[in-house]
Formats: sequence, structure tokens, C-alpha cells
Amino acid sequence: MKGSTNYIHIILTLSIALIMVTLISGLAYGVIWYFNTYMGNNLDPSNNVITSCIGKCQEEQICSAGTSSNYRLVNGECQCSCIKIKNTLNTNASENTNTQNTGWLLYEHPNFTVQYPSDWEVRTDISGSDLASETVAFSSPETEGDNIWSVLLYNTDSTGMDELIAGMGDQFPDRKETRERITVAGKQATRVTVTTDTIAGWKHVQIFFEDGDTLYAINDGASRNTEFETFYNSFQLIE
Repeated sequence: MKGSTNYIHIILTLSIALIMVTLISGLAYGVIWYFNTYMGNNLDPSNNVITSCIGKCQEEQICSAGTSSNYRLVNGECQCSCIKIKNTLNTNASENTNTQNTGWLLYEHPNFTVQYPSDWEVRTDISGSDLASETVAFSSPETEGDNIWSVLLYNTDSTGMDELIAGMGDQFPDRKETRERITVAGKQATRVTVTTDTIAGWKHVQIFFEDGDTLYAINDGASRNTEFETFYNSFQLIE
């Protein structure tokens, strides 16, 4: 009788162990299947639905001045549109009447001035980079805080141009980088353009130049706004 009881206990123990192994195996398979089905593709920039939608809208949606391309995902379908950039009152902005950029405002910083479209928002209460000592961002409130253009100030003792350039588009393994010498605010500057085949039409441009111990980076935010060149050419240093 005692032998029969031990045999039953062994059968029960083995059955429970088999059930546990089956449950754990099923759970592990489910996690792997979910990762491969939903997460794996989205970790690849070329398959990420949000990244692909942004790239599609940047490539196909051409917006006029005072507007910016916008994207929405509706039931998994990418929808592109142009949104009007609203005006937000800025105490450091004044009407620019003495320049060729009619209707633009002049942002005045202790070290520089720069013009920007009159219906854009200016923000200085953000952190554009962990290394930047100061960031001035120009954007649309409708972009939910995403910056379109920005001017970043770095201390030359803390970072250099090459380090910052290396971070442009570093999420793309096939990034392509070109450099061009230009003049901004009377200073020799470097215009850097980074592109990728991962997202058709994606382009990121920054302008770098030094003044004393300050390294300036004028960033287009990969926005493909056609007026960025006008923006950075309006930049002037204050003596």
C-alpha cells in the first residue's frame, strides 16, 4: 500500500512539473512572438511605423511658409497634412522693419540676433542638449513641443564640432554626411548635411561656427522647412 502511495505521489509530482514546464514554455513563446511581431520591426528604423510616417510626410507633404508638415496615425494608417504655426507672444521679439525678411520678427539675445517667421513660437525654457549651455528654440505650439529650428550655445572647453556632428542621424547605420564651408555673421562656418536611405527624403542640417569660447550650432531639426537658409543667414553677432 505504501508503495502505491509513493507511486501516486511521483506521478502527481511529474504531472505538476510537466504542467509548469508547458506553461513556462508557452509564456516564453508568447513573449518571443510578441517581440518579433510588434517590437522587433519597430526597433528597426526602416520598419518603425512612426518613423516611416514622419519620413513619408516630410517627403510628400510640401507646406507653404508659415505652416509645417504634420503626421497622424489613424487605425494604423499614416495621414499627412500642413498645420498653421500659431503665434505666441515673446517679450524678446520685436517687429523687423529694417531687413529684407518682411513680416519676420527679430529675436534679441545678449550675444546675437536672429530673425524668424512672425507666427512662430520662441522658447528658451528647454534643454536642447545635455552639453549645450543654452538653447533657443523656434517652433509651432501645434507640434506639441517639438522644435523646428534652434540655436544652441556650447562651451568650446566641454565639446567640439566633430563630436556634435557624430550625433547627427546616428540612429541610422547608413547615414551619409557632407560638409560645406560657408560664412555666417561674418564668421567662417561649416554647414553639415546628414541624409539616410532608410527614410526617403530625410535630411538634417546644422550650421557650426565659433566666436571666442562659444561654439554655435544652428539646427534645422530635420524639418525640411525651405526657409531655414533665410533663418541662419539672418543671424548676427552682437559686439
